[in-house]
Amino acid sequence: MSLSSPKILIVVRAGRNSLHRSWSYLRRERVDVAVSTYEDADWAGPDADFLHHAPGGKFLGIKHFLAENPGLIDQYDYMWAFEDDLLLPYSSLVTVQALLARFRFFLAAPSLSAESFFGWPLTVQNETMLWRGTDFVEIMAPIMSRDFLKLALPYFDENFSSWGYEWLWRRFLNETGSFAAILDAAPIVHTRPPGCSTLYDAGSRSVAIQEMNDLISKFKLTKEPFRNLFGITNEQTPRLLTANNLLHRMIGGYRGLMDHNFDNYGRCIDGLLNHHRPIAAIDQLRCLNGFAEVENFTSAGRPFSTSKAD
Repeated sequence: MSLSSPKILIVVRAGRNSLHRSWSYLRRERVDVAVSTYEDADWAGPDADFLHHAPGGKFLGIKHFLAENPGLIDQYDYMWAFEDDLLLPYSSLVTVQALLARFRFFLAAPSLSAESFFGWPLTVQNETMLWRGTDFVEIMAPIMSRDFLKLALPYFDENFSSWGYEWLWRRFLNETGSFAAILDAAPIVHTRPPGCSTLYDAGSRSVAIQEMNDLISKFKLTKEPFRNLFGITNEQTPRLLTANNLLHRMIGGYRGLMDHNFDNYGRCIDGLLNHHRPIAAIDQLRCLNGFAEVENFTSAGRPFSTSKAD
């Protein structure tokens, strides 16, 4: 089966100490890159297809960039909103492109590697999974389809910090009968503790928490736990797992954390058992857009390949 490669634009909100040049020069012809600076910094070079400057928060700046480039959204299948303290391995970029080509996710995000700083255990790579269906994607590095971006874009200026957007995005998923995907086979590295990027210097953590609570109150959003909904195993013949079968498989997928930070291992196990536990039944999942294709993929019994589509 030949699958066309989606056209992807990575938009990096970059400060003076941005790490994006550690990966942007390796992108080759796989993605386009826009560098949107929030500080005075010169990132001109052959690794940037677009340059832009706007002070303010991450999604405030991205909204400004897209307003200055009308029609750009329709030129790409996906926009990947990247922060400047993230490392993107080339192998993960290849895997992201292949997964998007195969499954055409509505909303997705790479997982975070075992050595990463993280705020949400749900985002940490589970080594037993190819990817997981969830109702959650963090603001750190969301990969938005064109359709999802058009839904979310009007709300990119709700606050400075972007905290709380995850709950709003879950509403969009629910209203469209969709799921999000966390791509365990495509980890990135988060190099700084959450909220410590210079992008957030203008607002303290307490201000960001207040912004989050105000947004949740404004839109009357529920703060029910975010969940793993289902998972595709990372093995020669991928399997679709749900509920307790998924739970049992995932428990063994965080052992890599033991080599880096045992406390983080405990955080992920606690999150899995007590907060993000998969509870959805298969009949509930079959109502979701795109789930039939997931079942078709696993029932075919063929391995997932990252070979670039023709």
